[in-house]
Amino acid sequence: MRRVVTAALLFAGGMMSACSLLPQKPVDLEQTLGAQASAMFSADNAQAILDNDSAFESKIALINSARHSIELAYFIFGDDYSSSHMAMALLDAAERGVKVRILVDYHQAYAQLDRYDMLRQFGRGNVDVRFYSRPSRNIIKDAAYLTLGCGESKKQDADCSAQKFADIERQFAAEQFGEQPASDYNFSNLDVAASGQFLAGLYGKNADLMAFAVQEGQGIDPKALRASSAAPDPKQAAQLKRIGKIWFRARYAGGFDGLKAKFEAAAAQAFFGEQIDPLYAAVTAHLPAERADNSAARRDWDYFSEFLHHKILMVDGRRLQFGGRNTEDAYHMNANELSDKYVFSDTDVVTDVDAQGATQLKAAFNKLWQFRSMVASLDEVRMHAPNDLLVNFDVHKAAVAGCAERAGDDDCVAQHYAENFEPLAQRIQKHHQQMLARSEVYQTDYVPVPKPQRDATLAIDSGARLFYLENLPFKAGVRGYGSSDPEPGLHGKHIHQVWTDAMRRTCESASAEQPGRIIFYNAYFFLPANLLHALGSTLNGNWDCRHVTVTLITNSFQTTDLNVVNIVAGWQLKALTEYRDKLGAQDKAAHLEYQEIQSQGDADKLSLHSKLMVFGDAVFIGSANADVRSFMLDSNNGAMILDAPKFIADWQAWLAARQQRGLIRDQLAEISIPLAQLDQQSTQLLRELLEKYDRKGRVTPEKRAELEARTREVLGKVRTLSMGILEGKASAREEFNRLFKAI
Repeated sequence: MRRVVTAALLFAGGMMSACSLLPQKPVDLEQTLGAQASAMFSADNAQAILDNDSAFESKIALINSARHSIELAYFIFGDDYSSSHMAMALLDAAERGVKVRILVDYHQAYAQLDRYDMLRQFGRGNVDVRFYSRPSRNIIKDAAYLTLGCGESKKQDADCSAQKFADIERQFAAEQFGEQPASDYNFSNLDVAASGQFLAGLYGKNADLMAFAVQEGQGIDPKALRASSAAPDPKQAAQLKRIGKIWFRARYAGGFDGLKAKFEAAAAQAFFGEQIDPLYAAVTAHLPAERADNSAARRDWDYFSEFLHHKILMVDGRRLQFGGRNTEDAYHMNANELSDKYVFSDTDVVTDVDAQGATQLKAAFNKLWQFRSMVASLDEVRMHAPNDLLVNFDVHKAAVAGCAERAGDDDCVAQHYAENFEPLAQRIQKHHQQMLARSEVYQTDYVPVPKPQRDATLAIDSGARLFYLENLPFKAGVRGYGSSDPEPGLHGKHIHQVWTDAMRRTCESASAEQPGRIIFYNAYFFLPANLLHALGSTLNGNWDCRHVTVTLITNSFQTTDLNVVNIVAGWQLKALTEYRDKLGAQDKAAHLEYQEIQSQGDADKLSLHSKLMVFGDAVFIGSANADVRSFMLDSNNGAMILDAPKFIADWQAWLAARQQRGLIRDQLAEISIPLAQLDQQSTQLLRELLEKYDRKGRVTPEKRAELEARTREVLGKVRTLSMGILEGKASAREEFNRLFKAI
């Protein structure tokens, strides 16, 4: 019987290999683009902006020109100098009667919830803000279970657990949205027990508040935490006393510190593979056993960090700017005294849009804006995750510390807290003053680089065609989770569908007379399985790429802001070079180049952030990185540009000039080093990271050794699975994307 099974497996494996060698239908890139694009329009007055000052000035000019509408979607909309200046321009537009819609990422924006309320309030009814990637109904349920008091130990009374389950289900079953039962949707606006405080701590990255909510949440009335004035009424004062009592017991009764440490450890371990697992484990350890096995909740936690990664500004539906830049100083300034971290080099496109394209773009934005399963209004955020205690938590802790010698005196804590509590109205006024002050600093203290010294702004050929593409979390209005590696377009990952087709089409159209180029000029290079497999196909003869040069350009360890990506990517690149060496000489193989951005003296902080890819006579510019996260989790946008030969030639000339100046250096030999040397190098880089982020010496030698061993295990899996992907193993593709989707 074993021989029969073995023979069957060998036959199946042979058939799979044979299928990969069968002739493939040539790629019709325009057909692919027509099927995958959210909008299509011709370039008119279009430019690619490579300089930060020029990109920011373009955005301000667009906002100042608005007459009817402004739509923005950004992963980061900062609270710094340039962002405050841009926010002022938006409020000025609202003052003129322009309708402004701002879509931002929940994870990035939650800590600044009050600032967004300020924009809405001072927008005189013309500014609306929504948060993308809201907590799902299952996650809010889990937060409720956590904070109702029967989930901290499996030894607790089973009747109590059952009672709490029934209470939770009853409250959630009664929730409605209009005339529709909320159970028809995978979201909720309930704040049950202290679920809202737990979520506030989670999104506000405050382990103290998370632990506080879990430890004693069942005793808190959330309404008391939404006080609208500094002088609470008697009922609110009583609730504040209760909070003080809970905090004393939680903080000093022994269990709190351990619980807090679990949440902090979960965050600290976040860069290992399945990033949500430590957080999920910390959460489910305190859930009733029967709830911990809920598969739908497990899925929602697994995709908890599904970010909005769009970058788009659209004015009156007819003028558009998109690319890789977020709204923050690091993306809108050149190196100066006001910048306090990396300055990114990036690429934006600004263009006029014809009437048909405007209609399609507006529809695309509306689909995101109205996708309620993942998008929440500010009022909804305050319903399910109120932030009053979060922003006043230091006040509360100071009250507790000041009353420590009077343990049990709840009046002391309540009085101190009530006297120093900062209500929302006061916080909004403070944010408004900060915005005014920071905008003034930007205008008076920041000196843009003189225009003759700026990086290039390259014209895009008049009449070039732009196909606006998106990676979306839904298909036909239903939320999806992840993607199918072979056919990403069927799962809303339209950008990756186009990229892989464009790679193959470049090989098919190249010849000795007209050689082809594939260039990945991308900030974070840790390929998802489909792109790695496609790259392998350019080397192994599956595609005839003999007349194509594949150039991979990304950050070095010294220039990236995400060092972890470089560490894990090194092991994927090692698998790639091992695979190429194993293949030996291949007549149909592309010529492979690997290059990295180099640190340059005063420009040490300059980091590549562009997401620009050349595929023969087509070029993509947008927000999607060449990493697993961009494929499996985040939303993204950009455009494939056709019929722009002059622009592509000008950009390649610009790139060649940077290579000649030593700003970009060939590193192919560096990624081909022996395995033992790579292991030693990775360990050293990890130690450098620990020195950088553990300046207080909290990581013990034992913890360091454990961390290094765990890192070595993860990196080995990166190499093994990458090799499996290159060799055509479907199981390796699936496991790789699942394990490393959050990197």
